[in-house]
Amino acid sequence: MYSITFNCLEAFTWAFESRLDRGRKWYAIAATLAITITIVSFLLSADLLGILLFLLAGVYLLYDVNSHPVVHVSVGTTGISLEGDLFPYSHIQSFGIIRMNNQPFLLRLRTNSRTLGTLDVFLDPTLDIEGLRNFLLNAIPEDPNAQLSMIDHILMSLRL
Repeated sequence: MYSITFNCLEAFTWAFESRLDRGRKWYAIAATLAITITIVSFLLSADLLGILLFLLAGVYLLYDVNSHPVVHVSVGTTGISLEGDLFPYSHIQSFGIIRMNNQPFLLRLRTNSRTLGTLDVFLDPTLDIEGLRNFLLNAIPEDPNAQLSMIDHILMSLRL
């Protein structure tokens, strides 16, 4: 049995919380809305909508419970690692650094994969953003037009 290890020089490492801060009030409102819409859909004979909403809420809760609370990111010479899953630079088309209120907020990675598409990685504000940008420019092109879409803004305001 042979073991192969790769020595990846890590240039930048940070961690971020992947779960948004939601209080009891958020869950109470979400549960009330889901139950109300489900009951109304059954009353209006839209049974499939009620079942679909119930399943969607269940899948979302399972996803939320089973996701990593803290995601560790490392950017190295071979690629970008998220919680130990390496995304080689050959699988990444471009990157963009998205700012909110003139502060670095997201590192958006466009991948070659049709199923994965785009990866959004929250940035640590204490990180050397220019150093990270220059390091990534040596491996992949930058997308200067990367920005948050209206749906991104809505999802963040709803804390989803």
